[in-house]
Amino acid sequence: MKKMMTVSFILLITLLSTISGCLQQEKNTIYVGSKDSDYNTIQEAINTAKNGATIIIKSGTYNEVIIINKTLTLRGEDKNTTIINFSPDKQITTQVPIITINADNCSIENLQITLSNNSVIAQGISINSNYNTIKNTIITHFIDGIGLSADSGSNTIIHNEIKNNQNGIVASNSDFNNISHNILSNNQEYNIYLSTDSNTNKVSFNIMDTSMYGIRIKGSQHNNVYKNCINNNDRGIYCCCGAESNYLYDNTLRNNSVRNGEENEGLTNIWYNNQTGTGNYWDDYTGSDENHDGIGDTPYTIPDAENQDIYPLMTPPLDVVCTYNNNNTLPNNNNNNNNTLPSGADSQFIGNWEMRVLGSTIPYKFNNDGTLWTGTSNSTMYNTGTWKVKNDQLCLYNNTVCYTYVFSTNGNTLTLNASGRTFGHPSRMILIKEGTQTYFIMKLDSKTNRLTVVTEDPTTKYKWKDIDIHFMYQQAAYQVFYANGAPIDTVNQTSGAGDTEVSMGDYILISATSYTGNVTLYLRYEPTNTVFGTYMINV
Repeated sequence: MKKMMTVSFILLITLLSTISGCLQQEKNTIYVGSKDSDYNTIQEAINTAKNGATIIIKSGTYNEVIIINKTLTLRGEDKNTTIINFSPDKQITTQVPIITINADNCSIENLQITLSNNSVIAQGISINSNYNTIKNTIITHFIDGIGLSADSGSNTIIHNEIKNNQNGIVASNSDFNNISHNILSNNQEYNIYLSTDSNTNKVSFNIMDTSMYGIRIKGSQHNNVYKNCINNNDRGIYCCCGAESNYLYDNTLRNNSVRNGEENEGLTNIWYNNQTGTGNYWDDYTGSDENHDGIGDTPYTIPDAENQDIYPLMTPPLDVVCTYNNNNTLPNNNNNNNNTLPSGADSQFIGNWEMRVLGSTIPYKFNNDGTLWTGTSNSTMYNTGTWKVKNDQLCLYNNTVCYTYVFSTNGNTLTLNASGRTFGHPSRMILIKEGTQTYFIMKLDSKTNRLTVVTEDPTTKYKWKDIDIHFMYQQAAYQVFYANGAPIDTVNQTSGAGDTEVSMGDYILISATSYTGNVTLYLRYEPTNTVFGTYMINV
């Protein structure tokens, strides 16, 4: 009996040791710091971490050069107190990135990355991969704050402060990146530089000030630059050297000493949004607005080019923030909704809504105290005045813009049509209740290159003739079919579909033309410029 108990005890200890070892092996959160941490250095933690791990970096100063070759999240405790300050004890004359990202799907968060040794030629972060996120991080005193190499694409750079560098963000042969909600300031040469076939990037809701160039686009195409505040530079926006078919609209350009905008002669960039009928705000525009619609009556001519902004704004867009708080962060929504419903405010409107336009989701928050908050993401909202229902109209922005409105049967969709002056705001909108699905969803079958309607809202019917299907940059062909395989319209057409409604099982077939490879397809609802989906397809 005693022998059996001894054997059982040994087996129990062995089992517990095995479980403990497995738990340790599968540990997915690692701590770095000087006290009560798993490792003292960040690189040591990276070397031992498994794919998908999160490394929490405690407050302190770390003198390191970091290389990431696996999918990881590096998250600092506080960007003001968690500092990577590379200060070697000898001079280094080659370019040394402080953080090099070679793996996909990595995230860098809540850090301050800086350089105290001025003899070092360095980048703050060098990205050589795809689908990475850099957010809520301070980057200072480098040659390039962030460098996007030819091996990178589809990265997100959001809510960062990139300042006091030679260049803020530099992209070379890097496509499909999202650069938004950043403060770029006092970078000597460029705040943002899209160079040499850096195509189809989205640059929005950034502050770019105090540099030689707010943003320069060189030899790159199909970039969308909108809703930025570009102030106090030598040149605000500069397109040169083969920069073609870039879209630049709804930006605020002020106090740029040489020129607010400049474009080489013969280039064909678009300095306005034809769908919304809005261009940019130029503080040196001298035209008038006789009909008081918020759009200048004469075009703004881009210097050095025969190009024009045909819809110059008379006032800056209300949702473009050009100032930041004393702690150098953009303002957040800190309002209190515990107030009573004001007179004239219908409770059906109260809550969070979304407008999907040109690939972006713009939130609208109708508060029960009568205030309206709009923004650029669900976490960054700005007070844009008041809202009120007056008879059959919804009036926004302190009653300056009024819309007639229609709710869908289930109340999840709100369609707005302007009844007067819009002052640079959209004349038509569809707002969708946050967290609801009120339009059709399509599923891609990559083997057959079919996009099939798999979900639809029975209370909101859309017609195929109102759906714009187009490819960004690369070209392919499409045709729309009923679920039974019969064609709805001819190749590359939806205008001939008549009153045919989008129904479950309908599909779009995508095929190659002269180009083979990845293509990006957009579905857009033309009446309100609402983007229903973006898909990457290999043809």
